[in-house]
Amino acid sequence: MSELQKTILRLALTNCERRDRITGADVYYREVLADYFGFADHRAVNRRGSETIRANFGQSFNRKAIGSRRYQAAQAALSRAMRRLARRGLVTCLTGEHSSWSGANLTDCGIEVARTQRLTLLAAPAQPPAINQNELK
Repeated sequence: MSELQKTILRLALTNCERRDRITGADVYYREVLADYFGFADHRAVNRRGSETIRANFGQSFNRKAIGSRRYQAAQAALSRAMRRLARRGLVTCLTGEHSSWSGANLTDCGIEVARTQRLTLLAAPAQPPAINQNELK
């Protein structure tokens, strides 16, 4: 499993287990683009009291700052990774019906795999994830 796929599962599991979760996807594409690829999300943060509310709509990435080719390559890599996770039965891919967003929900099998990976990660020494350059092609 690629580092990108592991990141998707980790983010989805973290969001899935939140006590204050309302509805929506376990993970949105924009969350993965920000976390894994390091794209700065320039959208205003929605807050309720002291907690950040996860929004499911829109992307506010500065494509000029990122670079059009890099942004498109990241989107393509993310789409491929999501499709592969879906084929393995770990996620169900979602898109907005009336707004432009994409994301995924973990399946029961996906939750098990993500929890197993989290335990493996906790047992391993901390190292920053290496970005597989093939995922950007």
